[in-house]
Amino acid sequence: MFVMNSFTKKMCLTAMLAAIGYLLTTFAVIPIFTGQAYINFGDAIILFSSAFIGPFWGALVGAIIGPLADLTLGAAYFIPFSIIAKGGEGLISGLLYRYFPKKIKWLAYVLGAIWMIATYLVSYYIIYGFGGLINSLFDLIQGTIAILLATALSFLFKNIHHNSTSNRDIK
Repeated sequence: MFVMNSFTKKMCLTAMLAAIGYLLTTFAVIPIFTGQAYINFGDAIILFSSAFIGPFWGALVGAIIGPLADLTLGAAYFIPFSIIAKGGEGLISGLLYRYFPKKIKWLAYVLGAIWMIATYLVSYYIIYGFGGLINSLFDLIQGTIAILLATALSFLFKNIHHNSTSNRDIK
């Protein structure tokens, strides 16, 4: 029988979640009237993966999803901001998720989403000037949707994660 070690499992999960998140970010989008902005569901995968696999792996998922989506959708100038926003979102929410008490673990998702929103707020100001800040309202909507979906995913998958960590190696 073939047995994978913990590192290999985490790499495979990271690749799968990054692929799912990329598809949700690139193709399951809700365009917004501003033309440059859209609402997507990839942030939910970033938040979920940071809790499910761990903060480093969640940051890697975010750092893959955001830039690839920017490149695909013709917004390559956002790639540096997306690496910081999405990677930081995964890292922050994953670290906090590990240390917050069970009753407030969802708050880790909120703080990760706030990082993403704040990072993009700065990027809009740098790229578009003061008028571009309106896009942050849509990031707020996207972050709220991501928090709700990630919380639901975490609830659904908590038994799977618990069983895999209690057996021996993913934690």
